[in-house]
Amino acid sequence: MQEEKRRYKVNVGDVFMIFRSDNSGYVNYKLSIKNKKYDGTEEYFYKEVRFKKDVIIENRTKIKIKDFFEIVRENKNDKYNPIWGIFITDFEIVGQDTSSALKEYREETSEAGDNIDNSCFPF
Repeated sequence: MQEEKRRYKVNVGDVFMIFRSDNSGYVNYKLSIKNKKYDGTEEYFYKEVRFKKDVIIENRTKIKIKDFFEIVRENKNDKYNPIWGIFITDFEIVGQDTSSALKEYREETSEAGDNIDNSCFPF
């Protein structure tokens, strides 16, 4: 039986969506890697991402990686399986997911629409 090939690599020039989470004052970033199997199904993997101290990336931002290097750190839960990640030194912002901005806009407009005086309408 042939073992399925998995794509864990990140290459210069690839575009990825960066996910941000704020936990107890610390900001963590990760990126999603999609792997398509031979049978057509898809798997998603996440890889830890680090940036320089002065870099701030919003959640669900798409970036194009220009330069990076791999990092490894100790896994406190399992000392035989370290946590692999990448440190991105140079990148370009390609786009940002606008669904959250659209949702906020709809909430604001729906709240503003509730304050309309209906007495001016003939029906």
